[in-house]
Amino acid sequence: PFNEQIAFKNLCANLTEYTKDDVSYSCIKLKEAGYIEATITHSDTAQIVLRISDITFSGHQFLANIRENKIWNGTKAICEQIGSKSLDAVAAVATNIVTALIKQHFGIIF
Repeated sequence: PFNEQIAFKNLCANLTEYTKDDVSYSCIKLKEAGYIEATITHSDTAQIVLRISDITFSGHQFLANIRENKIWNGTKAICEQIGSKSLDAVAAVATNIVTALIKQHFGIIF
């Protein structure tokens, strides 16, 4: 819900198909990429995710671009073909698919 944070332990409890380390690493990288707002503390040996507080504007844009199954499936197929699954590559492919669909729908030629 809007304005609600999720504690890391609750996030892990909802994502049981992933290890705690996978979820932690993903949260740290999503924060670094500017997709989420998270509270992360540092110990002598590790970064510790405490909570996720929000999705950023960039995070919302990314989710909006891949929300439709047609776009998401096309994005996955292209990323598989080119051999890149980085978040930047996935975001770029999804954006380009949306742009191509807009051009196709409205008959725009550049």
